[in-house]
Amino acid sequence: MYVSWRTTLTESLHSAYFQGRVYYILNVLREDIDNPDQRISQDVERLCKQMSMMASRLIVSPFTISYYTYQCFQSTGWIGPVSIFGYFVVGTIANKILMGPIVSTLFEQEKLEGDFRFKHMQIRVNAESVAFYRAGKVEHMRTDRRLQALLQTQKSLINKELWLYIGVNTFDYLGGFLSYIIIAIPIFTGIYDGLSPGELSALISKVGLFFLTAHGDLFLIS
Repeated sequence: MYVSWRTTLTESLHSAYFQGRVYYILNVLREDIDNPDQRISQDVERLCKQMSMMASRLIVSPFTISYYTYQCFQSTGWIGPVSIFGYFVVGTIANKILMGPIVSTLFEQEKLEGDFRFKHMQIRVNAESVAFYRAGKVEHMRTDRRLQALLQTQKSLINKELWLYIGVNTFDYLGGFLSYIIIAIPIFTGIYDGLSPGELSALISKVGLFFLTAHGDLFLIS
């Protein structure tokens, strides 16, 4: 799927890019579109690779979630599935809020990565002219200036991603506690009074597995 999708998408972009003078307009006249070569080569490759990795999970997860949600309902009643999906909604909203500032910074980083690579490509193509004019120091200064702009954006991105990682991991760990709270309610209300300690322990482990599996697949889909 990865190879097929990349072939189709790249050939489609090539058809549009080389139609008429589009390639000239994008590279010379349009300043709002940065590094078309990077978008066609690197970004398309990343998109197709990520989508192909997600495909199997997206196909299998609905069946996994349905099965474990049903099993959780059988063991805990309606409170189990409601807690799973309620917790999923809260976690998704929180992560969406934390992810918002990252998107624009990530876009800016990719743009600066392309500019930095393009500057090195310019020096490689025009190396003879640069040497003829003895402009090595000037090009060194300009290249370092682009590097510093890129590193500042990367530092900002890392700082913003920290809060997202904290949020994601916090919800993962809290999910483990929530599974015990879900099974504790029917236990303390007397629904499982007829079970022996060994059977009760097995039930708690089973419900924990049901909850964490369904919860994990939901977050992966998110």
